Amino acid sequence: LKYTNTLSYIEIPLMLGYEWYYKAWYIDVMAGISYSQLVQKQVRYPNKELNSLLDYSENESIHRKHILNTNIALGVGYQFNPSISLFVRPAFHYQRQSVFSDSYPIKQKYQQYRISAGLRFKM
Repeated sequence: LKYTNTLSYIEIPLMLGYEWYYKAWYIDVMAGISYSQLVQKQVRYPNKELNSLLDYSENESIHRKHILNTNIALGVGYQFNPSISLFVRPAFHYQRQSVFSDSYPIKQKYQQYRISAGLRFKM
């Protein structure tokens, strides 16, 4: 059986960080938590006999709607002038709770490696 499940969350981070400067370069470290809210799901799971798929998209009790996460990041940047800099910031994201509710027998947590890059403007 082939199937794809989709769980879509909106994530709101709360991060604290510090930057160290050396001439035009800087290193930053950030850590914090984030709150994730389930906004959409499209899921199917095999039945006990493994011969068909059951649709759980409308089942409210199987997936956790609210999840807390831990985030850490370490970045490096170059300051072109006091207002504009270029940065690259790899990060680690760890899901502290299972995507499944406490009553569901399977526990599944995710971890992600992320990378951010871009221009930063200070006003």
